[in-house]
Amino acid sequence: MSDNRALPNQLIRRLRAIQIELDNLIPEKNNHAFQIKLIQDATDIAESLPTDLESLKKARNKIDKISTDAAELYGKIDTYYKSSDTTSKIILSKKTRQIYLLSNVKKHIE
Repeated sequence: MSDNRALPNQLIRRLRAIQIELDNLIPEKNNHAFQIKLIQDATDIAESLPTDLESLKKARNKIDKISTDAAELYGKIDTYYKSSDTTSKIILSKKTRQIYLLSNVKKHIE
């Protein structure tokens, strides 16, 4: 208020005191707004937490199943690999025997 001469002194003092209180409240208002926003964000996070935990639990179960399936498949692959190694040795042995027999047959034919 620029022209306060028309007002009584007691009212002027009261208005100045109110103005000082308002001036002190304005910086606190920004801090309170920040705190309110922080509380709202925390509330939103807390409300979505059960959903997030359930999603994580489902994902973990899926990963566990994939891991178990992969271990089983690895076991099968390892078995087939060992079997193929044995089969390969048998084939090589038979091929060597075949070459030997063929060379003997050629000797008898000649």
